[in-house]
Amino acid sequence: MQAQATEDATNRIFNSTSLYVLANRSASAGHIFRSLAGSLQFDGGVGSYCYASSFDTVDDYLFEQSLLEELEFSELSNTACEPSTDIFLVRGSDLTSDIVAASVAIDETEVVVEITKDEKQQQTDRLDYMSKAITDDVLDGSKVGFGLIALRSGNGEICGVVPDYPDAHLNVLGTSLRLLEIYGVNGGNFAAVMSNPNEAFRLLQRGSCSAIYASATELAELVLAGKSSGYEMDFAPVWVSKKQITEAIDSIEAAFQLQANQEQSQEDRQRLEAEALKTAMEQAEVQQTLLRDEFGLRFAALNDEVQTAVQEVIDFSNAILPLNDGYEAAYERLTVLDPTTGISPFDQIIQDMHQRSAEGWEIIQTDLDKLDYGQAEFNGREVEAVVTELHVESKNRVVGKYEDYCARIALLNDEVFDVWRRITVLDCTDSYALDRWRLENGFQSKWIVTVE
Repeated sequence: MQAQATEDATNRIFNSTSLYVLANRSASAGHIFRSLAGSLQFDGGVGSYCYASSFDTVDDYLFEQSLLEELEFSELSNTACEPSTDIFLVRGSDLTSDIVAASVAIDETEVVVEITKDEKQQQTDRLDYMSKAITDDVLDGSKVGFGLIALRSGNGEICGVVPDYPDAHLNVLGTSLRLLEIYGVNGGNFAAVMSNPNEAFRLLQRGSCSAIYASATELAELVLAGKSSGYEMDFAPVWVSKKQITEAIDSIEAAFQLQANQEQSQEDRQRLEAEALKTAMEQAEVQQTLLRDEFGLRFAALNDEVQTAVQEVIDFSNAILPLNDGYEAAYERLTVLDPTTGISPFDQIIQDMHQRSAEGWEIIQTDLDKLDYGQAEFNGREVEAVVTELHVESKNRVVGKYEDYCARIALLNDEVFDVWRRITVLDCTDSYALDRWRLENGFQSKWIVTVE
């Protein structure tokens, strides 16, 4: 039948029976552009394509071959047709369809490939010839390698007679997926793998697969058995040589070896990091011991001073409650009061002790543990800094329990002016609060050595 013609806005003539690969040359195109050298390229090697018409499996195969031959890309994604689509696959008869019109103006496209009706027929004839040639060579015993036969209808699944390295065979078949689709075959996987053709032929009869991949000798046997059993089977125009399988096996083994090397390298790195950490911790322990030998007595003396002050506060808290007569006078007699404000920096502890006393807690023992010692900054000067941890062990006869009250006390010892500064009472469970205090005061420890 004579082809009908469609004329676009730029007076280009399109053949209604041809298949077209059109490049989107509009400003809306997502990735495709023309380089200085004049070739079509994709940003980052990545682009998109869409089907603006319905196509058969032969069309898909021809489109794939055309795209691979005419364009360079690392990935082309199949998307819905829209203004940002890079490549449109369309029949000449559908150029004026709503799908195309809603996506791009024809005069803003460029023909990358035209596949005429005659060219498609030539390709179909070529594939039929290849199939017949493979059939003849297999049956006369001159073919070496692996091929595939398929029923003219079925589920498209493949039974593979490949006892060794089935993944290598699939990798090679994977390069011809579109071609296999023409014959209704899903080449992406084997439905079953076996070592003898008899099992494959049994599964074919059970409908578990409609194609069999096997060696030339086994295929000849299968074709003859199929004919005698009334099964119409055709050879797909795909042939896999032993060299291709060997190369695929080498590639798989190289990938496994690379992965093993990477895992070994990772394991080695982890072992070296663990050894480095162990060495650093040992060095830190030695350095920390030296620091504690040097500053231990000074820290102990300051800790005793803090304990004396805290013990005065705790004794006061147990001796008198806020509602008792004489409370304010007793409070004002505390030696820990800030002379400028008349307020104790340990008021939080006083309030906690009053609350616990009201609840019936009786103090058994009070301890002040040395937590950290070092230097900090105050008004541009270096001063001593101390962090201690108060523990008040108590019992409660009402609930029949023992409980430990804990508070951290951080302060600066300004020896030049003989005064404590920035006394801060912190919750023992709030480690971030202590970190903030250290940061705000430029604290550097001379008691604890950490490993980064």
